[in-house]
Amino acid sequence: MQDDIDYTQGNFRALIQMMAASGDKTLEEHSKKCPKNASYIGPAAQYHITGCINTVLQQHVVEEVVQAEMFSLLADETADSSHTEQLTICVQYVSRKGKLFERFVGFLEAPDVTAGLSTQFLNYMTQIGLDPVPMVGSS
Repeated sequence: MQDDIDYTQGNFRALIQMMAASGDKTLEEHSKKCPKNASYIGPAAQYHITGCINTVLQQHVVEEVVQAEMFSLLADETADSSHTEQLTICVQYVSRKGKLFERFVGFLEAPDVTAGLSTQFLNYMTQIGLDPVPMVGSS
C-alpha cells in the first residue's frame, strides 16, 4: 500500500493517496475520474482545506483549555524559511481527569521579538477565544 504513494508531490497529496489506498472508495474514484481542473488538490485548495482543519483543531484545544479552568502559555521563537521571525504558541493544562496536555495552538509573526510580545500574546489569546485571566504561567 505505502509503496504506491508518491511522497515527492508533498504531504497533502501523499495523504490523499494514502486515504484512497486505505479504502476511501469515494476519494479513490474522484482521484481517478475527476477533470484536472476540479481535483481540488491545487495550492489554493490545499491552503483552504488545511486552514479549515486548523480552525477545527484550534477550537477543540480552546474548548479543552476552558474546561481545564487553568493553563500556562508556552512560546518559542524561530525564523521560518523566509527568515521571518515567528512564535510557536502552545498551551499546557491539566484535564479534569488529571492528565497533563501540551497542545500547539498557532504561529504568530514576530517582527520584533524584543518588545510588545505580551500584547501580541494577549491579542492572540483573545482572538482564538482564550480568556487570559485563568492563565497561571508563561514561558
